[in-house]
Amino acid sequence: MFMDGFTCCQIFITNSPVNYEEIVTRKEERNDKYKSEAATARMASSRKVVEFFYDVVSPYSWLAFEVLCRYRNVWNIDLKFKPAYLGGVMHGADNRPPAVVPAKFLYMTTDLERVSGYFGIPLNPPSNVFEAMFEKGTLNAMRFVTAVAEKKKEGDVLEKVSRELWKRMWSTDKDITEPASLTEAGLKAGLSANELEEILTLSKSQPIKDKLKSVTQEALDYQCFGFPFTVCHVNGKTELFFGSDRFEIMAHYIGEKWVGPHPEKPTSKIPRKCLEHRPRIQTGIFNRSHIRLR
Repeated sequence: MFMDGFTCCQIFITNSPVNYEEIVTRKEERNDKYKSEAATARMASSRKVVEFFYDVVSPYSWLAFEVLCRYRNVWNIDLKFKPAYLGGVMHGADNRPPAVVPAKFLYMTTDLERVSGYFGIPLNPPSNVFEAMFEKGTLNAMRFVTAVAEKKKEGDVLEKVSRELWKRMWSTDKDITEPASLTEAGLKAGLSANELEEILTLSKSQPIKDKLKSVTQEALDYQCFGFPFTVCHVNGKTELFFGSDRFEIMAHYIGEKWVGPHPEKPTSKIPRKCLEHRPRIQTGIFNRSHIRLR
């Protein structure tokens, strides 16, 4: 027997009670999902790109590195690490490292004691700074980091390896030039022995050497003259920031909020222990014979 739509509807309603609250809830959930997806899409399209050029030879780069890592999920940014060679930048920019200027070096070592506590990073300069920075250098280390970046494009391995190398050089006074030293740092960063063997071999290859040169030249093309060097791309415009003390200005430029070096516990006060510093440098360390630039 044929039934019109109204009759069918009556029978359906009579035999199948409807939970209207459930329908409303599902509709709200669906709308929330669409809103969330739309918001995510808008955020992705408006995300600011932040490129961070660094070399583990630079202690101030370690400070900036850790701050950017802390703010990576606080600010709406796409953070890109750009390992480069500071020696090449200094040469290309016709600049001089602060460590070869006695007054600057004395200030830097004193300053590092202050900022160590402020940023919450265990800075402790090597026993022989000139040997570590200039005689040994970080060319092999940065080729190693570049190889890690090429081999491990996903995840946070590059971040962890870079951090371990900074710790070795600027916290525990350990070597970062020998293969065994790089292997130890890589193991602590979570890489396997087999992966490290491949990465060490790759770090000696011409493509990796060329890649490090290319990124270093990329920094120079931005008129870089030292590290840390941060390049922010926002709304089609580019802004350059040198040093580890420009985050408040950087935040203003990219439309984000700066609440201090520890966003999880905002503060602008420098711990008292950071103010009670003493220079640990002997004047004899300024002997120019200790300096051998590449």
